[in-house]
Amino acid sequence: MITTAFARRERIALTLVAGALLPLDCYGPTDSVPPDPVYSIEVSPSADTLRSAGATRRFSAAARDIDYETVRGATFTWSSQDTSVATVDATGLATARGSGVTTITAKAAGIVGVAAVTVVLSN
Repeated sequence: MITTAFARRERIALTLVAGALLPLDCYGPTDSVPPDPVYSIEVSPSADTLRSAGATRRFSAAARDIDYETVRGATFTWSSQDTSVATVDATGLATARGSGVTTITAKAAGIVGVAAVTVVLSN
């Protein structure tokens, strides 16, 4: 026969073990797993030269996690360091404006990736 003190101690131990295991299975089959955090942004191509005003180049970006796996669903914000040299729209399309060098930036989740754009206009 189990004594009351022994039974209570075993019940407490089982509760602690069950509570410790609960976080191991916190996502059910219908729950979505949060995406891996963005570790880096890869911009392609990494550099390009445009040779006439109005010339364009499409840049693309991929968000990567710490294992270099693609992070799905990342939304990018595009910008140009010097808009007098080249501008870039919300889809990554860069347009030459004037001679010089600028950096095109793609940003997602606070992480940035860059590409260099050189514009050479002949007179």
